Amino acid sequence: MIEQRMRNAFDAVGDYEPALPFDADRLITKAHKETTRRRALVGAGVGVVAIAAGAVMVTGSGTPAGGGSIDVGSSSPTPPGLRPIGGGDGPRREPIKDWPPAGVRPKHYTAEQLRAISERTRAYFGTRLGTIVPGATQVSATSFGTNRVPYGQVIDGQRHLIGFVDLTVDGRRYEHGLQVLLNGPGDPAQGLDCGMDRSTCTRIARPDGSFVTVEREGGMMFVTHYRNDGVQVRVCGYVKQHGTPPLTEGQAIAVATDPMLTM
Repeated sequence: MIEQRMRNAFDAVGDYEPALPFDADRLITKAHKETTRRRALVGAGVGVVAIAAGAVMVTGSGTPAGGGSIDVGSSSPTPPGLRPIGGGDGPRREPIKDWPPAGVRPKHYTAEQLRAISERTRAYFGTRLGTIVPGATQVSATSFGTNRVPYGQVIDGQRHLIGFVDLTVDGRRYEHGLQVLLNGPGDPAQGLDCGMDRSTCTRIARPDGSFVTVEREGGMMFVTHYRNDGVQVRVCGYVKQHGTPPLTEGQAIAVATDPMLTM
């Protein structure tokens, strides 16, 4: 079920983009043996601001993508003002009906703007992640781009970016521990509102009128922030070996709702 869910997630990317230029099944089932190959997947694309907390965790020190490492500090703020308004008692199938808000218009991004957002996002994880994930070190983000070859590149007019983040937490190395999906206003919402046959799902209202969905299935976790400006942020967690994702639910929500991370 977990592997099928990951395949479905990758398939959903292709709903409005060309087919992914890699074998999603191979990535899912053998990723823990193919760290080097996963590094070649930098910038595989998607359309929505989404953050995916990760494909696979592996042990060992590892070398962050792009070489070197960034050590960051730690503290653990808890996202305030969250109010559960549904879910948590079994799978539900509900399409997103109340998003995006009325008046949201598609936004055009030039290739130059997308490259600037990519670099800003890389810097965000290097400097900000340690304030959300206690003890996170050796944080390194790939370039963010589309799913077209060459990876990490951008195309004028696209409204999405995707990249990966490596980090070490409590001595455990998470290669591509965060899969980061960025999508600007104008592209369709990804996923369902507490659906897709997940074992648990919770919808959480935000004080500003936006909302977050937290969906779980086995060792997998998806945290998605539907923002008022039409930007969507998703955090998908998948653990192959050790059963512990790099982010807790609260940490994933803190990342997904951080206004510093946006298109």
